[in-house]
Amino acid sequence: MAIDENKLFREATLRICGDLEIENAMVSFLQYINQFMAADRLFMEYFDEGLNAMCAIVDATPKKGKKTDLVTPISKEAKSFIYNGSEAGMRDIIVYDDPMKVSLTRELLESIQQKAASLLVMPLGTADRLLGYIVLISEEKQYTTKETRLFSRLKEPFNIAMANALKHKEVTDLKNLLADENQYLHGELRRLSGDEVIGAKFGLKDVMLKVEQVSALDSPVIIFGETGVGKDIIANMIHYSSLRANGPFISVNCGAIPDSLIDSELFGHEKGAFTDARTQRQGIFEAANGGTLFLDEIGEMTLSAQVRLL
Repeated sequence: MAIDENKLFREATLRICGDLEIENAMVSFLQYINQFMAADRLFMEYFDEGLNAMCAIVDATPKKGKKTDLVTPISKEAKSFIYNGSEAGMRDIIVYDDPMKVSLTRELLESIQQKAASLLVMPLGTADRLLGYIVLISEEKQYTTKETRLFSRLKEPFNIAMANALKHKEVTDLKNLLADENQYLHGELRRLSGDEVIGAKFGLKDVMLKVEQVSALDSPVIIFGETGVGKDIIANMIHYSSLRANGPFISVNCGAIPDSLIDSELFGHEKGAFTDARTQRQGIFEAANGGTLFLDEIGEMTLSAQVRLL
């Protein structure tokens, strides 16, 4: 039966670029392309010069897919098979009919304990920049010239998917790094300000007992005291003694927020929610999710704002 190559290109492209979760997109693609050629497993990966290793970011089969951080160090012999940026722009696809005889593909297959009768490796990138590779694995059948040509037509949509996946990975890595640094800085602030409350074993012994009691609970806590007595310190002690200690601790001076902005500050807003809402904004309740939100001087809020807060 003749294959409508234009239809195949359209349908495959819709699946490759049709899901923000790249692992789901690759599963959908494999389920579709299996109608026309053997496609038992697919990897999206790139070469890390500093690690001297191939780094996989997506591992997918027709049944399931996952993001991964699989790192496979390669030998000097295997590195000679890595194509540079200019070659990536010129070469559409590389076929390995006996992948266990080639050092690079053998080392990669052995690292994941995967059998393969044939591999299609598609370098992705521009004339001067190599983004990475799509590796398509057939466990039992050899890829034909026609199947190789069909797969090579998908280079551009795979280029787009790979670029988006790498950018998403970069953003996620930076977000995780920021979270780690934030936790470290909170720890440093605690250390510099002193983990111990002056008078904790004497005049404030009863207060510290209450801190110990409420920190074990998952309930709101009201802290009373005159301005300057250290309510924020007690709030810190409760947070870092609780099961939420690894989450964020966010302190907000309610008296310093204008009444017209209190809703947006506390709860955030979506783009276009009102005239000046040009972007989406995360509220402090959402930012403090999983941790503790300390609403300092909550009594300074207007009554109408307190009602909306409740």
